[in-house]
Amino acid sequence: MAALKEKYGGLERLHRESGSSSDLERRLQEFKGFGPVGVNIFLRELRGIWEKAKPRPSIMAVATAQRIGLEIEDMEQYESALVRLNLEYCKKGKCAECCFGNSCKDR
Repeated sequence: MAALKEKYGGLERLHRESGSSSDLERRLQEFKGFGPVGVNIFLRELRGIWEKAKPRPSIMAVATAQRIGLEIEDMEQYESALVRLNLEYCKKGKCAECCFGNSCKDR
């Protein structure tokens, strides 16, 4: 946090000074302990709030979308929910409890 405050004064300025979504990702990854996965998660949650928060959908979200038959172009809107679905149901083998049970290709 100290490095962020020293270099940019805060997150809003970092976003404002970034020239594109890829530049924003690069700038965030300059901070120690903030790699590609952390940046993806952070920006995924800011999608729709920050104009340049446009990370590529995570591999987990893509796989979950394919598993339940969701069209890929619709995925960004539902990415957070897809990740939670994977973590709460798919990875724990709770297919019988999942609301997508009959739509799931793995079931």
